[in-house]
Amino acid sequence: MTGRYQAYSEYKDSGVEWLGNVPEHWGRSNLGFECSVKARLGWKGLKAEEYVEEGYIFLATPNIKKKEFDFENVNYITKGRYDESPEIKLEVGDVLVTKDGSTTGTTNIVRRLPSPTTVNSSIAVLRSNGRINSLYLYYFFVSTYTQNVIKRMQGGMGVPHLFQADLRKFKLLMPPLEEQLDIASYIESRIPMFELLLEKATLEIRLLQERRIALISAAVTGKIDVRNWKSP
Repeated sequence: MTGRYQAYSEYKDSGVEWLGNVPEHWGRSNLGFECSVKARLGWKGLKAEEYVEEGYIFLATPNIKKKEFDFENVNYITKGRYDESPEIKLEVGDVLVTKDGSTTGTTNIVRRLPSPTTVNSSIAVLRSNGRINSLYLYYFFVSTYTQNVIKRMQGGMGVPHLFQADLRKFKLLMPPLEEQLDIASYIESRIPMFELLLEKATLEIRLLQERRIALISAAVTGKIDVRNWKSP
């Protein structure tokens, strides 16, 4: 590293493919040792006609795909249905992972809950047992490393699916808890800057595309003289 960010004094082989060396004092674990992994299959026959206009929020994959959860365009279920599965009644800090379909691996973290909320059968709920910081876990799951692991696990499957047993076997890097918080806080502090840069780059790309289209249009309609143009 350069600048004010110093490298750790000692490193070791992580023992995990693609990761390479990691700080000597970091540990390793499996997701199932550090979190509960809960999901439901089929919601005990729950049908769309059972949805109610007012009730308990029932999140689906489209509701968790963006940075902020969409709590507006949701379905609602009755208290009876909500109480059937207490293990997936959401809490702030839960990490949600889509385990079915083309969006398998989509991950988000519960930062707030406007009212009691649960999830449908396409989403797994990861809840820390206290030895792993939830925000660190979230960023670990959205990392290139973990997303590549998920893609490899899906290889050859007709309909992508993550089984709970597979999720529990996921390998985790375990810095000390205080360092986990430092890592998560560092990422959180830098993301707004990168989002601003991305927004500016996207705008510049759009402007370049518009100029390209205008140039092509002007050339093919004779509005600019290209007869004396020479290739560089």
